[in-house]
Parts: sequence; C-alpha cells; structure tokens
Amino acid sequence: EDATIHFQLAEYASAKGDPGAAAIHAMSALDTLPPSGPALARLAEFLEKSGDQAGLAATLSSLSAFEADPAKRFELVLRAADLYRELGSQEQAFARFRIALGLEPHRRPLHEALETLAEGGVGWKRLAEVYTEEAGKHPGDERLLPVFRKLAWIFAEKLNEPARAADFLKMVLAADEEDADVARELSRIMTAIGDASQLVEALRREVHVARRAGEKVATLRRLAAIQEERLSDLEGAAATCREILALDRSDVVTLDRLCALYGRAGRFNDLREIYIEEITRAAHVREKNMLRFKLAVLLGEQLGRPDEAVGIIEQILESDDEAAEAITLLESFAAKGLAPARAAVILGPRYREKGEWRKYIECLERRGQAATDPAARFALMREIGCVYEEQLAQKDMAFATFCRALREVPADGDNRAALERLAAETRGWEELCLLYTEESRRDGVADDVRAAMLRTVAQVQEQTLEALPAAAETISRLADIVPGDEAAVRALVGIH
Repeated sequence: EDATIHFQLAEYASAKGDPGAAAIHAMSALDTLPPSGPALARLAEFLEKSGDQAGLAATLSSLSAFEADPAKRFELVLRAADLYRELGSQEQAFARFRIALGLEPHRRPLHEALETLAEGGVGWKRLAEVYTEEAGKHPGDERLLPVFRKLAWIFAEKLNEPARAADFLKMVLAADEEDADVARELSRIMTAIGDASQLVEALRREVHVARRAGEKVATLRRLAAIQEERLSDLEGAAATCREILALDRSDVVTLDRLCALYGRAGRFNDLREIYIEEITRAAHVREKNMLRFKLAVLLGEQLGRPDEAVGIIEQILESDDEAAEAITLLESFAAKGLAPARAAVILGPRYREKGEWRKYIECLERRGQAATDPAARFALMREIGCVYEEQLAQKDMAFATFCRALREVPADGDNRAALERLAAETRGWEELCLLYTEESRRDGVADDVRAAMLRTVAQVQEQTLEALPAAAETISRLADIVPGDEAAVRALVGIH
C-alpha cells in the first residue's frame, strides 16, 4: 500500500510539472518493495522526466538484469553505457559497454566506443583483455573476425606485443585465408619480430592471396632472399625462384639468383639446363654469347666435359671472332689440360695470323701431344721447327725440333737435309751423329734410310770430327747393311 501511494504521489508530482519530486516518490516506492522489472521501468520513466541522468543510468543498469529478451537487454545496457559516457564516468561506461559486447560481440559501434574509452584513459590492456575473453567464449564464430583484427592491431600498435598480434592475425587467416590485408599485415609483423621461419610462412600466405602477378612476384622475391640469406635454405630459395620465373620469364635478376643457387647447391646439371633453355630464348647474339660463356665455364670446370665446353666457345667465336673473354677462357682450359688439343686447333690459326709465334708453337705442341698418328706428329714437329728457324731465328731450337721429327718419321729426306744444314750452322754434328746412329739401330727403319744416315755419320766422323775409329766402325755397320758397297769399302781402306 505504501508503494502504491508513493507511485501515485510520483504521478501527481509529474503531472504538476515537478519531475524531481516525482523521482523522489518513485524511489521511495522502491525502498518499500524488492526490486522488480516493472517497478524499475516506472522509476526509469520518472528519472528520465526529471533529467537525473546518473539515477537513470543506474536504474537502466539494474533494469537490464530483469529483462529476459536479449535484444531489449542489450538496448538497456547500451543506453546506460551512453549515459555514463556523457556523464564522464569512463569506468562505469566501460563496464556497461563490456556487458553489451557480451550480448552482441560483432557490433562495430561497440568496438568503436570501447576503443574510444581505452584511448581516453581506461587503457588498451584492459580492452585487449575484454576482447580476448569474448573471443574465447565464441570459438569458430566468424562474426568475431573483426574482434581478432582489433586485437591484432592493439597488440601490435598499442601494447608492443607483435607475437600476440601475429597469433590473432593467424586466427583471421585460418577462417578467411583470402584476406589480403591481414596477410600483408602478418608479413609486416613477422618482419618486425625477426623470426625468419615464421616470416617465410607469412609471405607464403601473402603470395596465396595476391591478386596481381606483379604483387606475387614482388613477394616471392622477398621470400627467396630470406630463404637464401637468413635460412640458408638453398633448395627452398631455388623453388621460389622457379615460381617467379613461371610468372615472369624476363626477370633477369631472379634468373641470376637461381643460377647462383644451383651453383652453390652443386646442382650443375640443372644449371646447365637453364643455360641451354635461356640460350634458345635469347633474341640477341650478345645475350646468347654471354649465356654460352657461362655454360662453357660450367661444362669445363664443374661438369668435367671440356670437349663440350670448347664446342660452346667455338660457337661464340663463330659469331664474334674477337670475343676476348672466350679466347681467354679457351686459353685457360688449354693451360689446365682441359681439351688442350681441340683448344689448340681453334687458337693456333689466330696466333699465327697475329704473329704470336710462341703461343702458336704451344698450340702445335699440344696438338702433337694428343696426336696418335706418327705422320701427324711429324708434320706438327716440322711446322714448329720452321717457326723457330724462320720466324724466331732460333736455329738451335729448330735443330732440336727437327731431331724430334726424325724420330717420328726417319725416312723423310727433306727433314734430314734440314737437320744436316742446321747441324753445320749450329755445330750440332755430334748430336746429329748420335741421333742418326740411334735411329739406324731402331727396328722398323728401312735399310736404305739406315744406310743413308750411316753414310752421313761416317762422312762427318771422318772429315769434320776427325774421329777415324768411330768412322771405321760406322762404315763396317754400313757394309753389313749394304754388302758389296764399293764406296764404303774404299772409304774404309782410306781410313785404315
């Protein structure tokens, strides 16, 4: 009865235009009864008319506890929160907004209000706790993805906890793997953290969501650099480079990186395949030759296929006769014993044409060492001897080389004539006599050749060296080879 009277007095005061008295009577009515929804609703009505915002905010908060309808309860709590915010009571407002968030966690205006309060003094750490608690209550609810994004932003930008931020960004991508903005943000945070392994994972996500080829290529380049330089993952980096080239075959920088990776990893056959393919693709001769040069180095020095390497260099020189690098490489191959004879065949004519006679002789020597046919070796030795005599004026070297030629083909009369002429000019008679004597004893030398050499030896021993006993012995051997040689007999009688 007392409560009824107080409410009647409140209505009377309200009707008379005294909302303050009305509110006092309404609160007196509540003091006599246990709290109830209807009573609190009537009190809220009188408080709103009286303009008592603090009382109204408290009453609406209490009233929300009696409201069974979630939507109506949300509106009551939200209104109470707004009133507290207008009154400057940030703690009370934050508490009500937090309750509202529990009822409707996906409402963006709530997030904005809570963030404003956090910035205003409540603190970002408390807001992060609230968001984290709400996220834990609704696992798998995609409507909370905005909350995860907000949490990531708070931990990254406000609390300086990038690892926590990354966790929530991963949650977003687990639910929406096509979110390009989140993928890029995750890469940025992982870069700041400095965890190369996780950064690789983040960049992979970014590549997956990139829409344009240019974006994919740029991200893949970063990925390849991190795999190579920070993780020493040569195979992974090479695979990434291949992805880039599949998108942009003209990316020379990536191609060079892939070649370097294959080289470091010892994948020389794969590197060879790349060079061959790129030579085929290249449009200009200069570009082709640059690739051929690299291929030649690879074949000769890493794959142990010097003959193929020299063949590639030959292709370079066919299109660019003055390719200095190719010539230098060919010379280095020859010096290292890598296909020296074939290199000599290519280099020799160049040296001869330019008058580089000592290099020309080196080429001839290398060809001679590789030759298996005595006649071929003889011809090369003769050429070397002629160069020494005619171009370098080194008769002693010419004599020595013609001696070597004789051992290959003793029957050549021109070579013997040259030897005998040079022996006279260089005083090499003793050496010539020794050589002819040795060759005359060698199996396989024709009798007429042996006889001719022995006649020369006997004549030199008798007339030039005045070695009569040696001459007599030589003529005796000649008589054994050519029985009935009257000249030999007369010479022998004369010596005796």
